[in-house]
Amino acid sequence: MVFTIDVENELDSVFRLKNNGSWQSCANKTVLLDDDFRSPDHQTLIDLQTPDRQILINNLQYTVDPEMGIEVGNPTHLTYSVCCFRSVFPTHPMRPQMETAFLNGDDNIDNTLILGVDGLFRLVRLGIFSGNPEIVVQFERFGRGNGYVGAGIQDDGFDQYMGEYFRTAMHCWRNHLRYKEIHYQSDELESDDLDLLLDIYDDLSNLQQNFQPR
Repeated sequence: MVFTIDVENELDSVFRLKNNGSWQSCANKTVLLDDDFRSPDHQTLIDLQTPDRQILINNLQYTVDPEMGIEVGNPTHLTYSVCCFRSVFPTHPMRPQMETAFLNGDDNIDNTLILGVDGLFRLVRLGIFSGNPEIVVQFERFGRGNGYVGAGIQDDGFDQYMGEYFRTAMHCWRNHLRYKEIHYQSDELESDDLDLLLDIYDDLSNLQQNFQPR
């Protein structure tokens, strides 16, 4: 898989980094053009996302991730986004693997649940970079000592608890494969709805049938 890097504003103006170092308007983020900069290396994409970066596009000066924060309504303030293009359609995330990650978690430390681009769930410590190409979705932090992870969570509500996290993760996984975007952040969980999950699997099946290697 390879990654591209874009900058965009609140008005959905998107510019993609090109091989020659310029930023050019991007009409469709799901399409990988021959002159688009791309890299298979996660750290390269992270290093490119420097804060308070000044770039010139079509003779206009823009600021990417300004240190003072994004000014609402200011079209010259941009944020980074990363897209992922795959040569092989991936194996879908599995709920048992997610449950194992939860059950093996250490409640004595802060944990954050992530779903990686490899389709695997992990509990990680804090301090994740917000534009990390390795992550499809990052959930809210589980504070230490609150009983959200570890073997003690296997009670009567365990099945529903796991179901909500898995449905939410699969919703983001589908969007990731459909729109190529990475590192969604989720603070709200999808409802305990079996039909929702079945719809997601139908969509994933259609995406796989129409998959074109990049």
